[in-house]
Amino acid sequence: TGFKMHSWNEGNQREEIANVLNMRKVLGEEVELMLDPACVFDNLHDAIQVGRACSEAKFRWIEDPLRPIGLGAYQHKKLREAIDIPVLQTEHVAGPEAKADFLLAGGTDLLRADVHYDLGITGSLKTIRFGECLGVSTELHAPSPVHRHLIACQQSETMYEVANVSPAMDDPSPLIYSCGYSDNIAAISKTGTLPVPQGPGVGVAYDMDLIAANTLHSETITA
Repeated sequence: TGFKMHSWNEGNQREEIANVLNMRKVLGEEVELMLDPACVFDNLHDAIQVGRACSEAKFRWIEDPLRPIGLGAYQHKKLREAIDIPVLQTEHVAGPEAKADFLLAGGTDLLRADVHYDLGITGSLKTIRFGECLGVSTELHAPSPVHRHLIACQQSETMYEVANVSPAMDDPSPLIYSCGYSDNIAAISKTGTLPVPQGPGVGVAYDMDLIAANTLHSETITA
């Protein structure tokens, strides 16, 4: 179980440091905490200051702190050298080859993958297996039935991201399933786990009537 905060602000490092330290104070010592500034900091100095606050508060990781979109391995290597908690990168570094280069260049401690960004299930699985060869886990970006399977196939423990929940929105996933599958925060068990879908394919059934009723455009591609 854990809690990850997105910054969604203008990159005020003092505000972020106060936020980080307050999260630990309010949520207690036993909760796994993570910070995802979503690339809001304009310079390495600010990212290091916030990263050191995360270290002081014993965060699990800091993720995507630097503008423009976290593509530079060198600046993230300097960040890694300046703090003593893991840096999580490569959400915006698309594909297994580029992710491998980023990791080997010292730009990240952990890998990030998403089937929508990284050549589907095959590309994401290649990233996972490459990381495992080096003892590096791959954190999957955002919730989905496929991501549950990819997390379950890994050797090391990773975190399943039930993303973008708030008092105004407790389920970020589209309501397109007819089998009861849900990424509602209430679906998380008391021990912090969720089931891996067990049906054919990726394990879920889709409400095709609902999808058809809301389809604005379709295109069929044949080889």
